[in-house]
Amino acid sequence: MKSTSLTLVLSVVAGTAVAGPLNFVDVTSTRIIETVNEPFGEKHVTFGDMDNDGDLDVLVGIAFSDFGERTNELYRNDNGVFQEVSGTSIIPGFGSADVTRSAFFVDVDNDGWLDIHIVCDSNSGFGQGNDKIYINQHPGGVFTGFVDETSSRLPGNGLLGASCSSEIADFDNDGDIDIYIGNYPNSSQDRLLLNDGDGTYTDATSGRIAIAGPYVVDVEGADMNGDGLVDVVVTNSHSNSGAYIQYNNINNGAGRDADFSYSGSTTNLGVTQEENSIEAGDFDGDGDLDLYWSNGQPTLRDIILENTGLDGNDKVVWAQQNILPPSVSGITSRKAEIADLNNDGRVDIFVMKETSGDGRPTVLRNTTYGGVMSFVDWTPATAFPSGSDMEGWHAAVFNADNDSDLEIFIGSHQGDHLIDQAPPATFDENDLVGGVVPGVFNGPATMVEGTGADGDIDIFRVNGLSNASVSVVLNSPGDCMLEIRDTNNNLIASSDRGGLNVEEALQVDNRSGELLIRVISQQAGADIDGNGTVDADDFFDYLDLFASDDPAADITGNGVIDADDFFAYLDLFVQGEISPFQLEMVARN
Repeated sequence: MKSTSLTLVLSVVAGTAVAGPLNFVDVTSTRIIETVNEPFGEKHVTFGDMDNDGDLDVLVGIAFSDFGERTNELYRNDNGVFQEVSGTSIIPGFGSADVTRSAFFVDVDNDGWLDIHIVCDSNSGFGQGNDKIYINQHPGGVFTGFVDETSSRLPGNGLLGASCSSEIADFDNDGDIDIYIGNYPNSSQDRLLLNDGDGTYTDATSGRIAIAGPYVVDVEGADMNGDGLVDVVVTNSHSNSGAYIQYNNINNGAGRDADFSYSGSTTNLGVTQEENSIEAGDFDGDGDLDLYWSNGQPTLRDIILENTGLDGNDKVVWAQQNILPPSVSGITSRKAEIADLNNDGRVDIFVMKETSGDGRPTVLRNTTYGGVMSFVDWTPATAFPSGSDMEGWHAAVFNADNDSDLEIFIGSHQGDHLIDQAPPATFDENDLVGGVVPGVFNGPATMVEGTGADGDIDIFRVNGLSNASVSVVLNSPGDCMLEIRDTNNNLIASSDRGGLNVEEALQVDNRSGELLIRVISQQAGADIDGNGTVDADDFFDYLDLFASDDPAADITGNGVIDADDFFAYLDLFVQGEISPFQLEMVARN
């Protein structure tokens, strides 16, 4: 009986999923076939399965008013290869004289097929800035393309005024998708268009939307206070009214749906940054939405506004967190995308940049633990080289090839790019000469696989650094401490967040020469009876401790004996008191 139970438990433990390491590779040359190479202005990148073939296609809305109209781009995905179809019969007139600010795949008419909604800017002198709706054509269930049905779908034939940013969502909670259009420039009026259910939009602005300020830069739709209604976060140019949340209040005493203009609906966020953008995500894993704030000037920094709960009026109380790495400070950031890149249950952040000389994007790997937010820069130079080749406004993160990970489709000013995930350069600790890990500086993400018993100190050397940012992440089923030291063994930084199977993470900046990275194993022992052998007797001795709430059963060391301790002990038992570890590193200038 004991043997059967032990076998069952160990089988469960052996099948536990572990998040993988994180590395990237540029696959643009083999997986993007671009026929219209726009020289500048990618503004909005989005994805969706327009032809219902099971893979995700890409739509790129392109705008740059100072240089005239741009040609939007539509890519059809064929098993992970993106073929541009913008200039074909699939979508006639797609590159007409407009300057696109927002582009959406959205099922406008609720027929199960994605249509395209384009929102434009008229502040260019090139065209009228009229918005467009293209309806998906699929006779007999076969996709054939899109037809422009703007005149019958949008009020005023789409002449709705200039816009810099918009958002689609079910604002009135009736099951179809509406659109909020942010004004631009000067004294224009924000607009709310409600979908009548059949893909025809009614202008519902009057009485529902106040004038939102003179220069809306970005709009984010999200349920910020958890009441089940989609609110609107609006950001403006710093010289005007900053940024605020408009809380949605359906049926606010007058039977009005999607009401954002009632008394007390708007809360200023107290942040003013130039040309900023905003994204919502649960960065600390507490179940509510925080905000990532991108700066628009090289003298400013990106910040996170942490949602700390609601006040007496069911509005969010914010705490500004200046915790982000230097790579998103003192440089112009644009739009960010939120996604769990390495499947570890924490959402990461991909930030686009637009800075003369070095507009490379930045991957912020989420290393939050215990509700305390932290991020490290995880942008390997081989996939994201320095320079302006990838600079731009926006990117989309999604599963582009139906594999087990996410890809990044970058709409840059120098042409589009596709970034895939790939295994890091991996070394066994026993194969390293003198502990030196080769090719880390300005190379791909690198991983060392090793093992450690109680009290072991494994030392690894990363050399050839020059004004480098160095990020290190350590994972092990055991309890480990992570240190970064200089060649004189002086401690620079350390991480010991305690407990078994707890990730440790560090980042140090402006480092040259060589660094020592130390992994110190300090897990509790699996040898319960102390006879030097880990066997079934130890397992059943631990069960006795666990059943009697003996303090010795508190493997995680948090003062509580629960299932986490039981499974933590099983991890140790399986390893026989020697735990493997994975040490990941990224270093670049």
